[in-house]
Amino acid sequence: MGELYPASTAALVMAQMLQYVFWIGLFLVFGGEWLFASVLPSEQGLRAVRTMKANQMWTMIFLFAINMYASSLTSTGAFEVWYNDQLVHSKLATGHAPDVGDMLRQFKAFDATAQITDS
Repeated sequence: MGELYPASTAALVMAQMLQYVFWIGLFLVFGGEWLFASVLPSEQGLRAVRTMKANQMWTMIFLFAINMYASSLTSTGAFEVWYNDQLVHSKLATGHAPDVGDMLRQFKAFDATAQITDS
């Protein structure tokens, strides 16, 4: 019964680009010396990869932070409560999660909570 609330196109494109940075970074950390020493000989590239390897912990922290940020870009945080095909609460519209008391009042407004009582 749920609906999909996709992220904006711009957020999806940015997330995809950051994913590419993440995977390229991982490849460079583990295979960059081979790449720049034999396939694409480049002294600057080799120096950059060696710097990444010398600071491997910080490089990995940075890459995983990029990965986490990319993942957060694709989340809309949607939380929609529907009852009898009527929207009771929308986190997208209000910006916050529903409060139990507010939900009970709204259900009562729909005459849906004859057996539910406030505590």
